[in-house]
Amino acid sequence: MSQKQPSMFAPVKQRSFRNLFIGSLFSDSANWLDMTALAVVIAYEWGMGATEIASMMIVLALPWIFIGPIVSVWADRLPRRALMVTCVLIRAVVILGLFFVPNLYIMLGLVFLRATVATLYNPARMSAIRTLVSDDMLPQALSLGQMSVYLTQVGAPMLGGALIPIIGARQVFLVEVGFLLLAALFLSFMPPLKSEAVDPDKQRPRISGSSLQKASAMCAPSASCPFRSS
Repeated sequence: MSQKQPSMFAPVKQRSFRNLFIGSLFSDSANWLDMTALAVVIAYEWGMGATEIASMMIVLALPWIFIGPIVSVWADRLPRRALMVTCVLIRAVVILGLFFVPNLYIMLGLVFLRATVATLYNPARMSAIRTLVSDDMLPQALSLGQMSVYLTQVGAPMLGGALIPIIGARQVFLVEVGFLLLAALFLSFMPPLKSEAVDPDKQRPRISGSSLQKASAMCAPSASCPFRSS
């Protein structure tokens, strides 16, 4: 008789993972909440065109393409809870700067800095999942992590766009700061997660071949997924 597999949301019953999951929902939402607001500020407040909006999108993508693969290699070597909370708080400060940004050039610099800091968060999150969740629930936990990313990629820009006519484009940045502060709060409730390099046997659970295969199948192809095949 085959052993019954844990349900999709079984990892959420664990308090430590639940705090990570909720904190990541707020953090992931903040990644995408201001996409429409940035374009509105450029086009309608500053009277610029498609070229300037495209330059913002390019600057936003550059860290994920060139910096993300590099920092993911050594993210495991840092204390992961501290790294995630620090990244979230730095992003909150940077986004607060977007509320006061006076011109396109400073905006591009802040957008680049925000995306660069965000590239550190995902590898730390995936590493934390491997520590917090038992072997048998690892595929479900990784899937929930990816679900958070993909749902917020769709839902957060819609929410940001809906807020603009109600509170204004720049005020969306303040909502985003609030999301990040909530993320930092939930993440701070996690247990301290030392660097995996300190004590790999204690910090990372042993993963059987069958669980690794399931995790690879259930984890979407993403640069932040630790089980992505090369």
